[in-house]
Amino acid sequence: MGAIYDDGAFFDNYYKLRQDKDNYNDNIEQPIMRALIGEVRGLSALDIGCGYGNMCAWLVSEGADEVLGIDNSSRMIDFAREHNRDAKIRYKVTDAETIDNTLGSFDLVVSSLALHYIKDLDRLFSEVCGLCRDHGRLVFSMEHPVFTSCLSTDDLWEYDADGKMSVYRLDHYAVEGVRHVEWLGKTITKYHRKTATIMNSLIRAGFEIKEVIEPSPTEHDIEHNERMRQELHRPAYLIISAEKR
Repeated sequence: MGAIYDDGAFFDNYYKLRQDKDNYNDNIEQPIMRALIGEVRGLSALDIGCGYGNMCAWLVSEGADEVLGIDNSSRMIDFAREHNRDAKIRYKVTDAETIDNTLGSFDLVVSSLALHYIKDLDRLFSEVCGLCRDHGRLVFSMEHPVFTSCLSTDDLWEYDADGKMSVYRLDHYAVEGVRHVEWLGKTITKYHRKTATIMNSLIRAGFEIKEVIEPSPTEHDIEHNERMRQELHRPAYLIISAEKR
């Protein structure tokens, strides 16, 4: 997935999306991620799929001793090095599919909305567990399986007489595997897995699941951004905190 961000037009479209003050990443996903991450003072951290480096910069601002951000998009890494640089942050162009113990060892591993692009999640979780120090933590978000399940993104919603979304059509949830979706003018490849598959993969890798969050908007969220009302029908994200056993 990361290499597609090396396409200039796609990168620019994604950047514009993230600059929208009502984007879901900043208003739903990131606050929960940061709350689950909690205290980081003195820790060594790895950010898988670091993108612009915003999380890396936040970790350092919260007191992390050192942070390594990896992404397989050289354009993303170049942007991160320019806009989120710090003496305590290193950035590296690396595909998450190929990470191994040569990256080092860490107290904390984080990943924001990258793991639904990973083909071999069992391998990744196993490698990440090996990178974690004793009782090291993994905190990650990904698109929720009810969101990734559909084989087609056409006609996902039913509408009431007033034209408001009333039903989200869950489709092919039990059929795991590749999904091809159109996004920002490109065909994107994702991998759908059931929630149980993701959790069992973590457990097999050597993690203990600490907390699972499926975000729902508050009334305040909806008053601020009416578009969030659709999140009452299905969660967009699955966010998990786990600890190395």
